[in-house]
Amino acid sequence: MAAPVTPAKKLANGKDTWWLVPAGANPAAPTAAEVNSATGLNISGMLLQDYEGLTVSTDRVTLPAVMLETVITEIAGNTTVTAADMQITFDPQAASGADGKKAWDLLDGGTFSGWAVRRQDSPAGNGDATAGEFVDVAVVDIDQPIPGRTTAGADGIYIFTAPVSPIQVQWNVTVA
Repeated sequence: MAAPVTPAKKLANGKDTWWLVPAGANPAAPTAAEVNSATGLNISGMLLQDYEGLTVSTDRVTLPAVMLETVITEIAGNTTVTAADMQITFDPQAASGADGKKAWDLLDGGTFSGWAVRRQDSPAGNGDATAGEFVDVAVVDIDQPIPGRTTAGADGIYIFTAPVSPIQVQWNVTVA
């Protein structure tokens, strides 16, 4: 019998990178140029650290038993992919195009339709995506952001909340 495979545990804290990309040809085969495009934005330095990202849950369905069965059969049902609302820091008084307003500028004005791209275990920090890396690409609609703050206390910072609706997700695909 072969020995069990035991991959090393990888710490995740501070190692995810997120981009918002307005356009791309194929979410199953994103290119580095698409992910790093000038019309997109690396939001890793703005997105609050506790962002839960994409969540997947699969319903369990219990099949009806016939009279002679003494075992109940359960199968996987529908899979639901959801995304947490993004909470992104911003400067409400910054000029349009300033670093403190770039994410707001990208998402303000209605519904953003494009990609939310996540690179887990960023090998080179939060820099550009490069060919050969693996990313998750979610085709998303992001509704109008709503400005606010994290808390009413002394530790509150200005943020906006943007509701995210995933349409389709490609998991762990290679950047071309």
